[in-house]
Amino acid sequence: MRFHVGLLDSFWAEAVNHASYLINRSPSTVLGFKSAKEVWSEKPVDYSKIRVFGCSAYVHISSDERSKLKPKSTHCIFLGFEKEVKGFKLWDINNRKKVVSRDVVFDETVMPLNKIESRREKKDNAEIKATKIPLISSDKLRWSKLSKMSNLMVLRKKKSISIVHQLGIRWSKKQGRLNR
Repeated sequence: MRFHVGLLDSFWAEAVNHASYLINRSPSTVLGFKSAKEVWSEKPVDYSKIRVFGCSAYVHISSDERSKLKPKSTHCIFLGFEKEVKGFKLWDINNRKKVVSRDVVFDETVMPLNKIESRREKKDNAEIKATKIPLISSDKLRWSKLSKMSNLMVLRKKKSISIVHQLGIRWSKKQGRLNR
């Protein structure tokens, strides 16, 4: 899970905790299609709070902790669930610290670290492509110039365009006087 999302090795514990959280809430044939959590607590499992590990999350910043012109939320990465606390465990990307909060909006379709990695890969690939510039032969250059000239001649014959001589650099007024 950690590798798929693109998290660093230091987040291995969060990945293991989230995996065990999911395993304990998954139905098992050995337990008669009940989950280990359901058998242990004798209560049905609530699946509504399960989220995709490593997805984008936006944590609300209370008005006491921010000024009027500051953003109302901060971008984070979902890491799992905090034990004994009713909240989600998140990694704040900007401040580089762990955050526990209940007031979170999730975007499970976006993996923010994968975007960063893909940008890095594109940048690396662009550098590689720039070093391997194909040389254009003089024949191709000559043919491209000839084709441009022939297109220009065809347009002249059809009277679609006309060549106009460029005016001088100075601006002239309506009466013919120059601006100085």
